[in-house]
Amino acid sequence: MKITVTGHSLIHPRQHMLFEHMGAEGLADVQVISPSRWHDEKCKTVHRHGYQHECLDVVGQSILSYKLRGLEDSITEFNPDIVYVMEEPYTPFARYCSKISRRRNIPMAIFTWENILDKSFGVHYDSIETDVINAASVLVAGNESAKKRLIHNGAAEDKISICPQTGINTDILKPMPEVKKEYDVAYFGRMVKEKGIEYIENVAKEMNLKMLWVGGRGDMTPSYGDYVGWVDYLRLPGFYNKTKLFVTYPYAHEGYS
Repeated sequence: MKITVTGHSLIHPRQHMLFEHMGAEGLADVQVISPSRWHDEKCKTVHRHGYQHECLDVVGQSILSYKLRGLEDSITEFNPDIVYVMEEPYTPFARYCSKISRRRNIPMAIFTWENILDKSFGVHYDSIETDVINAASVLVAGNESAKKRLIHNGAAEDKISICPQTGINTDILKPMPEVKKEYDVAYFGRMVKEKGIEYIENVAKEMNLKMLWVGGRGDMTPSYGDYVGWVDYLRLPGFYNKTKLFVTYPYAHEGYS
């Protein structure tokens, strides 16, 4: 089986390592296509038996507007059995992928985390979402709430599977007994309100806990504890192993959850 996987997040090792594993284990012949650059991250082209990662020039740096130059040519040349789109169904990129799939007569699967039942991104994007949902042969929801949204937006239930987006790389993310536990609690991720940043900070401060913050790409900067900002994926295990407990407190905020 040949599978093409595409989306902006595949520039990040956390996303594409699963597909590297699929290729290495002979589960599929995999083509991953991502932007050559996304903000401060750079793509690395890889070609090996069962797996290739292509980096295409990107126009725009927003999921609501970006394009990849030469995407259709790359997909056509690889000639996959299915195109798996790791981008939300309401995005123009997802719509473009669905058009390629129809033109080339290739089934399309698409993943979604979006889990607010009646969340609207505006008439234009809502229309895109409906079209993409109808065009997809397979819909993959990250959780039960995302599945309910798909059904609410017209998806047939028998097209939907619930599955996490990627696996866990246990070769990297594993205990390091030699690393001292310096922190009581740590938060890892985007520094945005809906992740419960304020609540975590207030509780840690009230309980006098030694707190570590690792993350960025948001509008919040904690004032209590040690904040190291965004960290390269391969450096994360060292920070994980410095702490006794990971914590997150996500909740719905301004239509995001």
